[in-house]
Amino acid sequence: MFVLRVFCFAVLVYFCWVFFLWSLFLLRSVLLSLFVFLLGFLFVAVVVEPLEVVGVVVVSGGDVVALATLAVALGCVVGGLAFAAGALCYLLA
Repeated sequence: MFVLRVFCFAVLVYFCWVFFLWSLFLLRSVLLSLFVFLLGFLFVAVVVEPLEVVGVVVVSGGDVVALATLAVALGCVVGGLAFAAGALCYLLA
């Protein structure tokens, strides 16, 4: 179970990092991109823990595919928010 939690956390961090680089490219500001990244990471830290517990209960025993899918989906949500913020700032500039 611990390995599974570490894996899901690693997937989320990976997606946050990738979209942090995208937002850095679009925003062209390290501090603003870092702020977006930290907001996304905070969202993951607050939301993932309860959802992981729910996911383990729902799939009765912790189906690796289900939890990995959940991790990727949340990572994409966070990344999408970072990308949208970057694109918006780029268009408004």
